[in-house]
Formats: sequence, C-alpha cells, structure tokens
Amino acid sequence: MSVEALIQVLADTRALLACPSNDFARSRWRNTEAAVAEIDGIIGRIHAADTIKLLELEALYGPTSSLQEVGIESGWGDAFLLLASRFDAAIADL
Repeated sequence: MSVEALIQVLADTRALLACPSNDFARSRWRNTEAAVAEIDGIIGRIHAADTIKLLELEALYGPTSSLQEVGIESGWGDAFLLLASRFDAAIADL
C-alpha cells in the first residue's frame, strides 16, 4: 500500500465523521467539527510531508478508540471495521 491509500482511508473516515447524525458522547471529541478537524490536521501533515506519528494513527483505528465508539453509537460500526482493515493494509509498508 501507499501514502495515497492512507490518505484515502483518512478521507473516508472524515466523510463518516462529518455525518450530522453522529453521536460523540462516548468519544474524546465534543462534536463533528472537532473530529473532522483532527482528521484534517493529519491529512495536512501528510501532504506537507511532516513526520507522521503512527502510534497516534494506530490508536485512532484501534479497538475501543473514539472512532470506533462514534461508529458503533452512530450505526456505522461495520464500516469502522472495514476502515480499520484498510488502515492496517495502508500502513503495512510505511
């Protein structure tokens, strides 16, 4: 996989987090804007060729993460599992 694949996973994650009906009660984010801003920041750092902290990203897509909590509470838990699998594949060669 590639950096482009990682960016696509992040973009797809952003799209799910931007849904207005999401429930952020069990996540570290207050609302849609905070969640989307975090993803935008990560994408921006990748585009700027800044150092990417893989541990930070792995925590984002890990079990019981805020991202998974939002997915489960908002009805897209299965989509989260697919995103997490795609994320794992994308970072395998980084």
